[in-house]
Amino acid sequence: DIKKVKDSRKDFEKISDDLDSALNRNSNVPRTKVQECEEAKNILTSKRSGFAHASLDYVFQINVLHSKKRFDVLETMLSFMHAHSTYFHQGHDLFNEFDPEMKSITGQVDELREKAKQERREMEERHTLVQKKCDRNLLETVWNKLKTNKYI
Repeated sequence: DIKKVKDSRKDFEKISDDLDSALNRNSNVPRTKVQECEEAKNILTSKRSGFAHASLDYVFQINVLHSKKRFDVLETMLSFMHAHSTYFHQGHDLFNEFDPEMKSITGQVDELREKAKQERREMEERHTLVQKKCDRNLLETVWNKLKTNKYI
């Protein structure tokens, strides 16, 4: 289609140049020479007719190209949208298939969280007991040393 437009453009430009030459020749013909005036007038008339046909053909080819271009762009855009729709639909279906596993994992995570909280509480209690025991042992040790050294 682009080749047809280029060919039509070349024809149009050639005929346009021919029309310019005919107009120039017609304007330069002396009006006293009737036969040359008549010949220049006939050439000018035929060149105008050819120019009109070439102009119409060129405009027609341009319009055909623009129409096809609009159609191609819309078709490409529609294809792109269908591809995205399919992609997201398949992703949605895939995640729906994994829904039971995801719920199971969520339950396991909740169980682990509770277990970790319980272990932390137990460790804090042990830590507190150890500190109290250490503090008591330290106090007893200090008390005994004080007694043995007869500070008390």
